[in-house]
Amino acid sequence: MIQTESGIFVRRTEHSVEIRVIGRGVFQNSRPLRRFAAEMIQRGYRQFVLDLDQCAGMDSTFLGVLTGIGLALRQQNPPGSVQVINANRHNRDLLQSLWLDRLFHVAATTAERSDFKPASGEFQKLPDSDLRGGPQLFSREEACELVLTAHTDLIQADSRNAPKFAEVTNQLRKEAQRHQPEADPPA
Repeated sequence: MIQTESGIFVRRTEHSVEIRVIGRGVFQNSRPLRRFAAEMIQRGYRQFVLDLDQCAGMDSTFLGVLTGIGLALRQQNPPGSVQVINANRHNRDLLQSLWLDRLFHVAATTAERSDFKPASGEFQKLPDSDLRGGPQLFSREEACELVLTAHTDLIQADSRNAPKFAEVTNQLRKEAQRHQPEADPPA
């Protein structure tokens, strides 16, 4: 089967949000996902289902954005959660290598999740999530903030991730400090 679509697709039910990654989940399409998830959490959604059936792979920034969603849901009252379904061996190994299987409920198939009931209705593609449309433009400061927050969330989710991402987070913090306006000298 030839894949004609790629990107991040979403649909909502009364109680949950379903996210389907078609193609790769990477830095370039993680920003629309982060914005969408923040809006859904603000609207009161507490259950997210991430379908990785057609996901070819994920980079660390995308995984960090997913982690940020999971951490934000845990802080809600009542706490929410992320269920990962249809994860192939590669994506399960990736989640486990960053200890995200402790943050998310990870299942290889929907059959392993007896409480999962798919929503009805069409999925909608998040704007700017299709990588085939060319690079998504955002400022250096926006990119720095996105990548730094994503990797900081990976470390917050499990401190064993700190050595993996210490160099990138230190470099990004220095970059962010260079872009901060200087404070006025005291009068």
